[in-house]
Amino acid sequence: MLKKKTVKIIGGFIIIIGLIILSLAIKDSTNIINLKYKGKIAKGIIYEEKFAKHETDEIFYYKIKYFINGNEYKIETYNNSSERRYTPGTNCEVYYEVNNPNNAVLNSWQETSGTIIISSTLSLIFMFIGLIFLLFPTSTSKVFNQK
Repeated sequence: MLKKKTVKIIGGFIIIIGLIILSLAIKDSTNIINLKYKGKIAKGIIYEEKFAKHETDEIFYYKIKYFINGNEYKIETYNNSSERRYTPGTNCEVYYEVNNPNNAVLNSWQETSGTIIISSTLSLIFMFIGLIFLLFPTSTSKVFNQK
């Protein structure tokens, strides 16, 4: 039998989980935006791709290498759809941090915005559910206490 206080505590934990997911999304998007507006551009090439089929998703993973001052760097990225956007050998642009060239993203908003949108939406769902638990503890506890 769930009590109102227990339901409120559960709601608080759900909101905290939502806030953690949101903070990770903000951190990720801030890094991407900083790289795109403050970083430098390097020419890169897609050198490997992998198609993976998960339970409900089909995802293309790409490995990219790029060169800065004669040094080779590599990153991995993916797209959140079954649409094949690149093939090995495709030239591309990579945004990288001047002081840390290993911190880089592919110059494609489609590749980076999907993660931000999904994680932000997920965090809002968690926070909404948590608020329902906090604002309506009696109704919520009745739902869980039905036999």
